[in-house]
Amino acid sequence: MDTDGTSLQSMHRVFSLFFKNRLKRDDNIPIPNPFRGGTMLAEKVNRWIAEYKAEGKAEGRVSILRRMKQTGMSIADIAQVTGLSEDEIKHLI
Repeated sequence: MDTDGTSLQSMHRVFSLFFKNRLKRDDNIPIPNPFRGGTMLAEKVNRWIAEYKAEGKAEGRVSILRRMKQTGMSIADIAQVTGLSEDEIKHLI
């Protein structure tokens, strides 16, 4: 996905059109579009995006801490550079 969200916007538009034009209940009553009006699905998608970004940042931080340790830095030095406690670093790596 693009960092500017163009892919997400494109998917949003395609799914919105799909819901509008294709999905119908009995008696030709349209199913409400889950991408409009702050629906639960839209809220979930936003939450999932935030969670995935947070997970990516956490994984990146752990990767950097491990590389710092592999290059020979002591836990104390890593703590001084990162501002994390030595216990946090030991737990993460």
